Amino acid sequence: MTGGCLSIAGAYSALVLEAGAFGLWGINDMGLVCGNSYFIDGDDWSELRSFMVVSQSEDYISVFDIDGNAQELPREVLPSLRLHPISYDRSSKKFKAYKFVQDVASSLIRQYEQVGICELIEKISGHDRIEISDEGLVFLLKSLVANESFAVKSVGRGKANQIFLTLGDQRKEIEKRRVFAASIASELDALSSRIRLIVSHSGTVGTYRESLLQNVLRKHLPERYHVATGFIYGCPRQIDILIYDRLDYAPLFREGDLVVVPPNSVRAVIEVKTSLTADELRKSLKLLSAVAMHDDCSPPIFKGIFSFESVLTKSSLCKIIAEYYIPDRFSEDCSADEIMQPFSHFTCVCVLEKHYVYTLYEKSLKGMMIPGLYSRRSHTNLKSQVAFFMQSLLAHLRFGGMKNNNLYYMDAMLGGDTISEYHGDLVDGRWGPYFFEAEGTPDAAENVEAMEKLLIKVQDWLEGSPVSWNE
Repeated sequence: MTGGCLSIAGAYSALVLEAGAFGLWGINDMGLVCGNSYFIDGDDWSELRSFMVVSQSEDYISVFDIDGNAQELPREVLPSLRLHPISYDRSSKKFKAYKFVQDVASSLIRQYEQVGICELIEKISGHDRIEISDEGLVFLLKSLVANESFAVKSVGRGKANQIFLTLGDQRKEIEKRRVFAASIASELDALSSRIRLIVSHSGTVGTYRESLLQNVLRKHLPERYHVATGFIYGCPRQIDILIYDRLDYAPLFREGDLVVVPPNSVRAVIEVKTSLTADELRKSLKLLSAVAMHDDCSPPIFKGIFSFESVLTKSSLCKIIAEYYIPDRFSEDCSADEIMQPFSHFTCVCVLEKHYVYTLYEKSLKGMMIPGLYSRRSHTNLKSQVAFFMQSLLAHLRFGGMKNNNLYYMDAMLGGDTISEYHGDLVDGRWGPYFFEAEGTPDAAENVEAMEKLLIKVQDWLEGSPVSWNE
């Protein structure tokens, strides 16, 4: 059985995979290692099987196959043995490339049910997140067939024969979880669309949709947090959705779900819009800046904007956000809300089933930690925007220095199907403590060091690392 699209017959004697130092680990290069997994490389994809070596003699290699059955292989198979990528160092680029290809290929096969080898290689090799040769992809796909991540389906005979890959049982379950993570949007969309069909009053629709989002949040958030509407003490603007810690803090005022809470109890604020226009976006960003004045960043408050509809494109959305924060130095009427302190800006914007835009701090070529503007989307067109929003919210709601106990589960479910795109910085040149450091202000260097330490600490915490905020 051959692939038909590449010359893949015989052994990969000189195969080089272009992902870092991704080269083929052959038996002759490193010897046969007991405890490692291998597979016999051949032309017949349906015969590919992985196994673990347990011992060897002069004549035979004793192995356990993937089902746990003991077998003895003649040593004559040595030239065809290939080290399976699951035996690579977990921190190596080789293993990460293997897992990436597994995840992306799995999501593509789930989308189309079955994909031909040629088409699958073309789709993965066109991915801008990894550079890997076609021969390298053949090797990795063979290894994934060998460990039953994917199953082989053959169509046609002779030269017309074509190989298709389908999902193995384990990957089917993983793909179900991926689709589930993206399905929250369907729940919101179905319910919010129904009221639009029978009620034309925008205020009523807006109130219902705000309540709808609150109910969805209550189902997914830890019991520690109360989802309400109301005010942060000292901030005059009413907040559509206010999430606060109700175990360690009592509201200063509460009547039903209308509350006034102390600033240090607040963990998240969300502005909810029925339809996000350019003007509404600017107003929401301004409100979040007011909230940020009450944020001690230990840890930072989640500051989100959620809209059920919008005519704004992703590029126009990003343009408006950038113009809001970055001043036009040539304008006499400059009203930009410049970022001068870490996290004194929005966290993310979600437009149901359309856009997800967020902020992230990264070090620039000049060595400064810069707030950047990014977007995320699904590689296979899943409606993942709400899942991205929920993942970010849950990450901000991790309590104290708790262990990483799968609060990042939605991100893990979506996996390699997620594509991030950089849209630009949200500051123009030196900002905050960096500006004062350049001006030679006393203690500026210490302030820069403290800020960078905070930024790294927060982003490690958001990515799941245990962190103590009492240090």
